[in-house]
Amino acid sequence: MAKTPLNTAARLLLYPGEHWPQDNAAVRWHTLDAHENVLARGESAPAHWPPARETIVVLSASQSLALQLKLPPGQRREEEKLLRYALEEHIIGDIDEQHITPLRRRNTDGGVLVDVLVTHRARLQQIVAQLTALGRAPARVISELQLAAAPRAAVATLTEAGEGWLLALPDAPAQFIDTASLTDSLPALLPAEGIEKLILHPRTARARPALNLPLPSELAVRPQRMDEPARILAATNLLHGTLRAQNQPGAFAALRLPLAIAAGAAAIGLLALLADTLWQRSQLSGLHSRMAHLLTSALPNTPPIDPPAQLAQALNGARGAHGIARSDDFLPLLAAYVNANGPGATGSLQSLEYANGRLTLNLRADQPEPEQFQQRLRTRGYRVEAQTPITFTLAPQP
Repeated sequence: MAKTPLNTAARLLLYPGEHWPQDNAAVRWHTLDAHENVLARGESAPAHWPPARETIVVLSASQSLALQLKLPPGQRREEEKLLRYALEEHIIGDIDEQHITPLRRRNTDGGVLVDVLVTHRARLQQIVAQLTALGRAPARVISELQLAAAPRAAVATLTEAGEGWLLALPDAPAQFIDTASLTDSLPALLPAEGIEKLILHPRTARARPALNLPLPSELAVRPQRMDEPARILAATNLLHGTLRAQNQPGAFAALRLPLAIAAGAAAIGLLALLADTLWQRSQLSGLHSRMAHLLTSALPNTPPIDPPAQLAQALNGARGAHGIARSDDFLPLLAAYVNANGPGATGSLQSLEYANGRLTLNLRADQPEPEQFQQRLRTRGYRVEAQTPITFTLAPQP
C-alpha cells in the first residue's frame, strides 16, 4: 500500500463556482494542517491541487437558499415530510429535486421554527461524482450561507462573500444579495422595526459599499473571515441521507474501531473462560477418578457411589475405633466455630448444646453480623442450619 507523503495536508478546502466543472475553470482552494492552521492558498485546475487526506467543499452562497419554516407540533420522524409540504410555498418546480438540510430548530407557541438550507440535488450529486472521479471524494459540503457573521439582538450584519453579500438578521438564516443589486435590494430586506444598526464585514475597508439606509451602519471592529477554519468545520454537512459520501462515516462509524476492539477482547475473554472451564472440568474429573481409586483400594467390595462422603464416613469410623475424635465430635465442631469467628468467638456464646454429631450454638444478642461467619462455615464444608440469626446448628456434611 502506498504511503501518504509526510507533507500531505490534513484538509483541502475547495470553492467551486456555480458552473464548475462544466466551464473547466480553476478552483480557489486552501489547505489546513492537523491543527486547522492554513498551510497554503491558491487557485488552480484539479491536476494541480495539493494532496490532502480529506476534501471539504464550500459552495458559493448563490448555490443554496436559506429559509425559515414554521411546522406544526409533531413527532421528529415526520419532520422531513412536513418540511417538504412547507417548502412547496417557496420553491418553484418539483420539490423532490431539492435537497433539504435542517440547520436549527426552535420551539415556539403552536409549533417549531426550522432554519433549512435548500440545494438542488442534481448539483450536489454532480459535484460529489466529479470529485470522486478525481480521487477527491468530499467528506463534507457546506454553503457560504452558513458562514455569515452572526448578528446580535437588534443588529443586522452584512458580510462580503464571493460575488455578493450575506445579510443576517437576528433569529433568521442568512440571505445572499448580489453586489449589483445590493443598493436596491437591501432596504426592502431589512425589517421596518426591530433593527437599530447594521454591522458591515467587508473583505477590506476599501470594499465598504455605499448604502443609503435610514439606520446607521458601521464597519466591524474585527471583520468576519469567510475562510475561518473553525467556522467551516462547525457548519452543518450537506452530505446526508442518500447523498452521504462514500468516505463519510455513518452515525456509528466513529465507534466502529472501539466496538471491534471490545468485541475482539470479549471473544478472547470468552475463549479463555471456556478453556479454563474445560481445564477445571478435566481436573475435577481426575480428582473424582483418584478418589474412586482410593475408595476401592481402602474399602474393597464397596461400590463408589459418593467417594468423598464414603471416605469421610470410613475415616470417621476409623478415628472412633482408635479413640481419635471424629469430625462430628463436640471439640472439632467447636474448634470449627472458633476458627470461623476468629477473635469474635471469645465471649460470643450465650449457650451451646451437643447431641448426635450436631452442635447447636446460641450467640449473644449483641454479636455483630453472625451471618458472615455462618457463611464461612458453609464454604469450609460444614452444614449450617440457622433457626434464628443468632441460633444455628453446626454439623459436618454427610
